[in-house]
Amino acid sequence: MMVYQTLLLAGYTYAHGLSGLHLKKHVRLHFLILGLSFVIFICLWMQWKTPITPGQNWQPVDSSIPILRIIGLLLICIGLPFVVLSSTSSLVQKWFSIINPGKSPYGFYVISNIGSMLALITYPFVFEPRLRLVNQAIMWSILYVVYLAMCAFCVVIVWKKGASSRDQEVQSHLVEPVSGKRKDVVPSVLTHLEWLFLSMLPCVILLATSTEMTQNIAPIPLLWILCLALYLLSFIICFSPVNRPTHWFFIPLLLVSSFLAILIIKDGPTFGIVPAIIVFSAALFSSCMLCNTILYSLRPHPVHLTRYYVIIALGGALGGVLIGIVAPLVFKAYYEFRFGLSFCCLVGVIILWQEKHGWMRVVRFPLIFFSIVMMLLLFITATHVPSHAIYRARNFYGAVTVRSINGPHGWVRRSLLNGNISHGVQLLNNPMEYKPISYYAKEGGVGFAMQRFSFKPLRIGVIGLGVGMICTYTQPDDYVKFYEINPEVVNIARNPDYFTYLSQCLATVDISLGDARISLEHELKEGHPRNYDVLLIDAFTADSVPMHLLTREAFKLYLSHITANGIIAVNVSNTYIDLVPQIWAQKKYFDLDGAIIRAKKDYRKCVDASTWILLSRDSSFFLMPEISKAALDPSLIPAMDVWTDDYGSLLPAIRTFRIRMDNVNNVFRVIMGLKKPKTSTEQQ
Repeated sequence: MMVYQTLLLAGYTYAHGLSGLHLKKHVRLHFLILGLSFVIFICLWMQWKTPITPGQNWQPVDSSIPILRIIGLLLICIGLPFVVLSSTSSLVQKWFSIINPGKSPYGFYVISNIGSMLALITYPFVFEPRLRLVNQAIMWSILYVVYLAMCAFCVVIVWKKGASSRDQEVQSHLVEPVSGKRKDVVPSVLTHLEWLFLSMLPCVILLATSTEMTQNIAPIPLLWILCLALYLLSFIICFSPVNRPTHWFFIPLLLVSSFLAILIIKDGPTFGIVPAIIVFSAALFSSCMLCNTILYSLRPHPVHLTRYYVIIALGGALGGVLIGIVAPLVFKAYYEFRFGLSFCCLVGVIILWQEKHGWMRVVRFPLIFFSIVMMLLLFITATHVPSHAIYRARNFYGAVTVRSINGPHGWVRRSLLNGNISHGVQLLNNPMEYKPISYYAKEGGVGFAMQRFSFKPLRIGVIGLGVGMICTYTQPDDYVKFYEINPEVVNIARNPDYFTYLSQCLATVDISLGDARISLEHELKEGHPRNYDVLLIDAFTADSVPMHLLTREAFKLYLSHITANGIIAVNVSNTYIDLVPQIWAQKKYFDLDGAIIRAKKDYRKCVDASTWILLSRDSSFFLMPEISKAALDPSLIPAMDVWTDDYGSLLPAIRTFRIRMDNVNNVFRVIMGLKKPKTSTEQQ
């Protein structure tokens, strides 16, 4: 997103510089850029399968934080085409103002954002599920060449119209009839700063809300589409030529949604997921509408239009840098959502303070008071550290928390959280301290896989370190290798002050830092297949499994690293994505035998509900009576296309999402200060 905003800024800056040139130079330079883009496009097409899909030489080779590598990859693949595309909206509006004097060109900005929203909605629901990645890239590349031809045609029209006497007449107009703004009045430095701040804040809120919702509320696939759609919708409404709502309506909505957001952050499970999504969406939309309505009211004469869009793009780029780079370095948790809302409340205070006329002046002082109170509450909740959080850290890969809760008899329940999803747990000062519990309990799929090789020294591979709970199954002659991408998780798991699974492990333990699939590929290329007896696939980002670890190519790689009778165990426990049909499709493709093992939650044995799929070439393992008894019936599993590196869509895998009416009652109970009645499970 940061690269997107930066390239957008580059495109707007190019359009601004181009519009300041004499029309003849303007046309020649743009023709040159269009031609250069076409030549580079064709050269990349000769090197790669398509101009925007890089070759294998761009694959990472080390475990360093990949920020610079990602930026470089995107710049090479789509840098110049995107700059040319992003300059089009500003240039078309500029050309329109030349050809049609006296008419407002800002309607084209609305059309541009409508196009963006259509692309946003249609891609995951229409194109991605039906087209392979290479076909998508080829189709896009052909359309880009068509775009270059259309853009060149528009330049010719502008050149012909601009050279006419009518264009000379345009230059004499000093006042825009639509807005009454004089073109000879250059916007002040303060106005530029207002443009910058009002364009940066919605971008910050957009990215912060997306992160907050997908990490701490509900890691639902494609939920970020809702956030981006609301962001684009605010631009469409605010810049439309028809009547638009004033910012007065959105100040009370912002205050109410911010207050409810604070309650949800404090006690999210009480509200339920659907009300939480509605509240956070309302906070995002009201913030964007408040800023963009003011931003539109500060629009300049079309003569300064390209300068206006450059500042807007600069604000978006700054917002992307703040959330994408600065926030992970400065904050230990996801604080930016609350800080962003507090600054939106500050905008509301400034607007209310300046109001001298109209009916709003009657209620402006109460609204100012509540806005200031809301700002303080947001700052307090953002800086508050929960008492049970003994360690928090954040980096490029997300935020992790070590939570410690004291129990009876001196017991301590220690857990590692990514967002609100547990990635490992240990009971300290407890008889179960070094025994398999949670989703690694013996009653689950991991327990059955380990029992298969209990008679010999084990070689175990684990994709996803967590806290190293698999070590509870090992003996002195065993070997365990973890593949973990997040260095912060490695530091936590190795620290005996937090978890002791690794420090007390009897087996030989290795940890490979970096992307697991790339590490396994390098080991295979070097002629060192690992010959694992059991290979566990247990990598999660919050509650989502990285798709590239579940493709056909990935499973082919896994099969190369296990023994002839080895077992691949895949953790498919997930609230919102049903991964069972996809893993079962991979089983059928590679002609493997398999079983689906689902463990039920058992508080007495410290067993968490989990679902594992066991795959192996050895059919005798699945004939064992205990496996046959525990395995689920696979006949009801729906068919699904196998994911590959060239094709994959989460849409068919998303579980049905239902609204529970009791969540609404819980919201009112929290607001009124009533306690939610405990369920029988909670009482137990």
